[in-house]
Parts: sequence; structure tokens; C-alpha cells
Amino acid sequence: MNILPEKYNLIGKLIYEYTTLLARTIASNQIISNEQLKTEVFEEVLFQSNKGTLATAVKNLIMPRNLIDFDSLEVFLTSYASLYEETVSNHLYLLASTEEMEIIENLKIPKNKVFKKDEANNVLVKLRDEYEEMLDNELKKYNSELLMFLLFSLADRLAYLSNLSILKISEGEINNPKNIGRNPMMILTSLICQADVKDMPRISAYIGGEKNVVDILFNNAYQIYTNDNIQLEQSLKSEEFDLRRIYQLAYMVSKMNLFLESNFLLYEHGEYLKIEEGVFQQSGKFDELLSRTQLEISKFSYDSKLTKRIFSEYSKREGFCPKDLFKLATISNEALRAQVHLFTYEKEKIREIILNLTDVKEYGVDRFLDVLTLKKDIKCITDSKNKISIYPFVELNNGHIMFSPLLLLQASQILESRMLQQSFTKKADLQKFISKHYDEAGIKDLSQALLEKNIPYIEHLKIDQIKHQEMKNAISQKGITKEFDLIFVKNETLFVVEYKTWKINSYNIIQVLKEQKKILNNIASHERAMKIIDLHKKEFKSHFKLEEYNEIELIMVFQNPTAFKYLNNVERIKVFSPKDFIEFV
Repeated sequence: MNILPEKYNLIGKLIYEYTTLLARTIASNQIISNEQLKTEVFEEVLFQSNKGTLATAVKNLIMPRNLIDFDSLEVFLTSYASLYEETVSNHLYLLASTEEMEIIENLKIPKNKVFKKDEANNVLVKLRDEYEEMLDNELKKYNSELLMFLLFSLADRLAYLSNLSILKISEGEINNPKNIGRNPMMILTSLICQADVKDMPRISAYIGGEKNVVDILFNNAYQIYTNDNIQLEQSLKSEEFDLRRIYQLAYMVSKMNLFLESNFLLYEHGEYLKIEEGVFQQSGKFDELLSRTQLEISKFSYDSKLTKRIFSEYSKREGFCPKDLFKLATISNEALRAQVHLFTYEKEKIREIILNLTDVKEYGVDRFLDVLTLKKDIKCITDSKNKISIYPFVELNNGHIMFSPLLLLQASQILESRMLQQSFTKKADLQKFISKHYDEAGIKDLSQALLEKNIPYIEHLKIDQIKHQEMKNAISQKGITKEFDLIFVKNETLFVVEYKTWKINSYNIIQVLKEQKKILNNIASHERAMKIIDLHKKEFKSHFKLEEYNEIELIMVFQNPTAFKYLNNVERIKVFSPKDFIEFV
């Protein structure tokens, strides 16, 4: 990669500034909600003690003495609110809010406007498209090769923080780093390591939002890079980057995308989008419910026995599995934690490294690289598909591959759930294997619980095979499920069971929203089928030879408790984990 050596100082300075601002925000958010922590900080700053590294970090970076009144602990706790506003106001997202206020004012949208659902979506789409165009024009000002390296380095830093969060949640405490000093990355590391488990989903969601912004930035920059035929030696378009402005526009795109995702649920539950204090906001307790949801996810222990069996078979047939990516990442990463770095190798060299360091088979290495490489022909993305968090290998114009061990580590957590989708492989026998051994195994476990209680059941009830023509025609309509995973009759109630193996790997709001939307659509398709069945009880009972029942209920069973708080408000359905279902039976 042809980057002039003296440019590294510029990149390092920009990333330092960015992570400093990120440290201030995360620290402020954590401290403001923790009275004990505020007291410890007060005592540390006032008495110059050396009790804890966190207080030292706060004293050095977060809490300039001239902003706080130290007359007494009570005054300090009261005045902290103003400090919170002061430190958070430095963060980049407030720059986006300022611009948003101006745009809303120019559009002559009333200050207290409440939007109807379709109206809200139309406005958000219009603004997102406008912000994307502004971002694209801003990125075109800069040398594309340097810009891509800057954003790749930012993604690398955020992947590090995200991995810390996941380790904290799944494996318990990490050793606290010593000698934090004024290094913002070490401050962030310390905050994450010391955070209470209950705070982790919130911190992880925050980092996840930052990652989403960088994904938007990187993919826009990558499109410019792949279309840029100007050689670096011929034209250095700019020696300075306005990182705040670049980030500001990407944040605005990200916010519109987030609201577009959340509006589906927002309006489903009687809430709405509004203009308040000059910016777009959501009504109700939407953020609070999402925070509870993320806490539920972090507490869950995912059963990996079944996936190990699947991936053992997968490795035989495809030549690779997620542990190979994890192994490559951890070996590559041993001496490089928390540094701004990247590797660039020719494709043949990468193939050699993969074969030497992992268990990827010779026949699988090309496919392995293919499914993890962001290529020139992949279309530009905003918030959904082709991200560096999913495609950690980046194909450069000169044929080399650029990668970061931390991004590989991040992608290895996503690869598992993607490979458990039948669409991930083209091999029909492997698709059948995944379906039979992964999707089916959960249903078999539920059936076993019914069998042990002598409750009759039917697996994979194909309701579109019913002979009654009127009922058959009704079920054939679009948006109505054609098969129930499992049904049984208990206490004169017909229970329809839908089992899902869906799993969330990274704890960010966009992914949670997508999952909720998917679940609600699935529920709606089942409820339409159940309504048709309810109107034709006699025909349904007769065709499938069922016991008598008076009512019909839907049970959603998730291997991972992706049945979020909003679903708990839907009283007409039951939401269970497999363990809950067995207890219910």
C-alpha cells in the first residue's frame, strides 16, 4: 500500500483525538449514573490519593478542576451535572445535532411536530439520502488511499473495544491495565474492564453505534478509492482531514437509518417520532426497553454443543469453519493489541498464512477468503450489508489484501451465525444437513418434553395441505405461514409452537431492532394462519385428527432469548426459552 511515511503522524493524531472524545463520553455516561463512583472520584481528586486507576484517569482527562466545585461532597455531586454536559458537549455527535437543527429549521418543520408513521418514514428517507450525498461530497475532497487507512484504523480501535465488551460479558473479569496515564485507549479499556456487568450492554451498544458510523464512512471511502485512478504521487488532494465534519455527516446518516429501523416497532406500540428541542426524537420508553433487552442478551449462556457438531461437518465439506478465523485473529494479534496498525499482503501470501496458522483445508482457502473479503464490485452500503465488521479482508487496487487482527476477531463472532444459515452454502447436501441437525434439533428437544408428559403432538404441520378448499385458498395467500413447527393440545387449548435458533452476536441497537422486526413479522404470519384455522375449527380438527380444543394460542420459543421486552407486552402470545417451555409443559 503506497502511503507516504510522514502521513502516519497525521493519522495517529486524528485517531488520538477521536478516542479522547469517545473516552470522555463513555466515562461521563458511566460516572454520572454511579453515586459511589462519583464519591470515589471526589475523594481522589480532592485528597490526591492513589486508590484507583479510574479516578486518576478521570482527574487527568475527564475532570478539569476549574469545571467543578470541590467545597464539599454534596456540592460536588450537584455540580457534576454541569460537568457532564460540558464533557459530553465535546463529543462529535452533538455537532450532528447542531446541523440537524439547522436543516429542520430550513425545512420549516414545526418545533413540536409529531409525525404519522408514513410521514415519518418519508422525511427520514429524504434526510438520509441528503446526508449521504453530503458525506460523499465531503469524502471526495481527500486522498482516497489515506482516507481509507484512517477509517480502517478507527474501525480497528473500535473492534478492540467491542471485543473487550464481549469478553467482559461472556468470560468475566479482565485484568485491569496499569499505568493508564493520559492514553484515551487505555482509559476506555479501564472503564470497560471496571464496569459492572449491568453497564456492559449499554457501553457495548454505544460502541456498536460508533462501529456502525465507521462502517458507513469506510464503505463510502472504499467506493471512492476503488473508482479513483489518480496516483498518490501525482496528486495529494489534501494533507489535512476534517475528521469531525466527516464523522458528523456519517453520524447523521446513521441516526436516520436507526430511526427508520426503529419506527416499525415504535408505531406498532403506540409511540411516534417527533421534533423536540430542535431535533428528531422518539417518544415513550423506547431506549429504556432496548437497554433491558440488551441486558437480557448479555445474561444468556448460548448452548454451543449443537453448533460444534454442525461446524465439524461444515469443516469437512467446505474446508473451513469460524474457529479458523478466530485462530488466525488471535495468533496475528498477540503482539499488537490496541495499536494503530494494519497488514497488507499479496493474495498468495495470505493464502499461505491461512494454511500455516489455521486448520483451513487447501480446497477451502479460496472460499474462506471469498466470503470474508470486501471487493471492488460490492455495492456501497449504509447500514445493512457489506461492512468491514463482516468483511475484515479488504481488496486493494494493487491486488493486495489489507486486514487487521482485531477486525478478524470481530468478524469471527459474526461468521458463526452466518454459517448456520442454509443460504451461506451452495451445497445442497450441506444445506440439508444444517436444516436437519441445527434447525430440527431444537424442535426435537421440545417434542421430547411433550412425549415425556404423554401429550400428543404433531411436528411440521403443513397446514396448506388441508383438503377443505375454502380454507386452503385462504392459507395460500401471501404473508400467511404454511407450516407450524409443532402443535399440541393441553387443557382444551391448541398451542402452536414456533421455534427459532436466531442468535445475536454483537450488542448494538441496529441488530436488536432488525431482530425484533423479523420476530414480529413472523408472529404476524402465524396469527393470520391461526385466525383462518379458528374460523374453520371443524375442518381443521377433522383433517389432522386433533383432540377437542376451545381456543388457540401461539408460543414463540427461542434458543437465544431474542424475545425482547416489546414482545413481553404482546399478551396474546407466550415467549419462552427452551428451558421455560419444558417447565411450562
